[in-house]
Amino acid sequence: MKNIFALAGGLLFVATAAVGTNSQEVKSAPTLEVCNAQINLWVAQTDISKPYGPEIRKVMNTLTSKDIADRQELITNCTLADIKELEDVPLGPQRVTKEQKLGMRLDEAVTLVNLYTMEQRTRYFHFIARNNLISKFDQEDQAGER
Repeated sequence: MKNIFALAGGLLFVATAAVGTNSQEVKSAPTLEVCNAQINLWVAQTDISKPYGPEIRKVMNTLTSKDIADRQELITNCTLADIKELEDVPLGPQRVTKEQKLGMRLDEAVTLVNLYTMEQRTRYFHFIARNNLISKFDQEDQAGER
């Protein structure tokens, strides 16, 4: 049980940092059916067992930066909804089964968020390189501007 909450906490930290604060509207939590369908679809599309394969590149190249941020946000909201639902299940065999299912999905969710975060960072770097801003970045960074 503690492992699930630790894993969820890590996911929420990564996803929150990756999504940022550009979403000004408050969205309602997605239903667990939507969460399951979306995460299962994205896992199937990306083949998370091969995070650097050509299949991943094909999928990532079809996504805009906003698409990636939206996916990260949905995964975060789904994780919060999962944890809330788990808290409502009384201790016993049902809860153990629920924890096992949640743990497996959290593993997939963390992997997806990590893939999306790496994709965003790669795109940021490519933007900086394309626009010849690396030396400017290095100068400012050495001057303590962060």
